[in-house]
Amino acid sequence: MPRPDVSQERKAQILQAALELFSQSGYEAASMNDLAARCNLSKAAIYHYFDSKDAILLALTESIFQADTRELLALEQSPLPAEERLRTYMQSLVEAIQALKPLHGMFMEFYSQATRTDAIRGHLQRYYDQYERTLTTIFQQGIDSGEFAAHDAQQATQALMVAIDGAIVLSIIRQIDLGQLINQALDVILRAMH
Repeated sequence: MPRPDVSQERKAQILQAALELFSQSGYEAASMNDLAARCNLSKAAIYHYFDSKDAILLALTESIFQADTRELLALEQSPLPAEERLRTYMQSLVEAIQALKPLHGMFMEFYSQATRTDAIRGHLQRYYDQYERTLTTIFQQGIDSGEFAAHDAQQATQALMVAIDGAIVLSIIRQIDLGQLINQALDVILRAMH
């Protein structure tokens, strides 16, 4: 009787352990030996699934940001008013970030590695490009429907993106309420749009 294929479960196990390890120890300090011990696997078993520590980090980056991208694309197609879609997304974003609070250090690792690793930088660039296009589309839909006054949708999007990223960093460093910061930023931008 053939053995069942457990490769997807094994990859998920390795990625979860890597996420926790990189978040606790930092990407640079974490070794493949540390990861193997955490997974209760040999290094050879880990290398069977991932060519390198960089490949693991890239897979983590892709999996974490894919869920957000799917949600944004669904909101872009939603028939709800633009403001309601933006508020829904902000609430969902805050909840997701708060659920991942123990892993905030990992997010800083993604950005740090993007300065040194082309693959990570490329993935984050594609994510931010999609993020910007989708939010711009939602703002533009609000302008086109008369919900918002005629403004530059891309400028509103960039202001919101900067505010969100800044709020995330402030909430990590200063322990400030992320939801409050993001909602305040969205309120300021939406007031300018009305």
